[in-house]
Amino acid sequence: MKRRLAATLTAGATALLLLAGCSGPQTTLGQPLETDLWGSSEFEDGTVSITAESLEPVSKETITSWELDAGDQDAYLARFTVKVVDGTWEQPEDDGDSTGMFKNQMWAIGTDDGLVKGPARQRDILGGQSRESWEVCPDSSGPIKAALAAGDEADVCALLLAPQGSTVTEVGYTNAKKDRGRRTMGGAHSITWSVEDIK
Repeated sequence: MKRRLAATLTAGATALLLLAGCSGPQTTLGQPLETDLWGSSEFEDGTVSITAESLEPVSKETITSWELDAGDQDAYLARFTVKVVDGTWEQPEDDGDSTGMFKNQMWAIGTDDGLVKGPARQRDILGGQSRESWEVCPDSSGPIKAALAAGDEADVCALLLAPQGSTVTEVGYTNAKKDRGRRTMGGAHSITWSVEDIK
């Protein structure tokens, strides 16, 4: 596993994106938030409940054991659960990836400077290997799809990066749906959970 995971987190860090305009955490770790999803053709009118279960820093010892190079970034593993509370999750016959709604880059970590989206190019982070083979935090799009379609709770893991030494205050999901109002545009927005004692 060490050889397979030899990589540089710095490469993935080039895709870091700060999101401005978040109004602050809506709740705390362990509490569910219900939301519609923005831009999901297979789940256009449904609602899901998302719970941020945990956010853990990847320790220097663990980074060393995985032979990773974090560069000037701190790495975190975030774990969530997702469940359909209204509507039916459908998967088209051509097996289109509606679970793209929960890809790594849809999640974010909150610092003093704003929300930082998870890196999309995970092969860079994992030395060219697929997340599917990474036991610590696998890309579980298959199980996610099956669980949501069956009405069960799906487990989602995200690998997140933040500038080294940042104070982490929240973790979030960036593709919640914001309805259009009289004075506001519709689109995607972020929902977040506050975190404490993350070191």
